[in-house]
Amino acid sequence: MKAESSGLEISVLLNEKEIKELRDGQIQGVMNFDDFLHGKRRQIHISLEVREEQKVFLRVSQYPFKVYLGDAQRISFEINKEFYEILIENGKVGTRYGIGGKFELQKSEDRFINAENY
Repeated sequence: MKAESSGLEISVLLNEKEIKELRDGQIQGVMNFDDFLHGKRRQIHISLEVREEQKVFLRVSQYPFKVYLGDAQRISFEINKEFYEILIENGKVGTRYGIGGKFELQKSEDRFINAENY
C-alpha cells in the first residue's frame, strides 16, 4: 500500500494482492503526510478495512481523537462494501470526509488519481 496526503486530501494506491487481502480483513501501512500550510511532513500509521454492515462509504477515526489529522499517531479508514465494489469495478473510487477532506483509493498504476474529481 502506498499512501500520500496533502493536508486532508488522501490518496491510497493498492496492488492486486492488497485489494484481495482487504476483502478478507484489515491491511496496514504508512501514509506520507505533507501539510504545506503548516510545514509538517511526517509518516502516520494507517489501517484500511471493509465493514460489510457499514452504511456510509467511509468512516475515519484517529488516535488521539481530538487532534488535527496531521498530528495523529494512527488513522483508521473503514469503507463499506459498496465503496469496495466500486474500486473493484472501476479501478478507482473516492469520497469526501469530515470538513474539507478527500479520500481516494486506486489500483496501483503509475500515478495517483486527481482528487479534484471527487
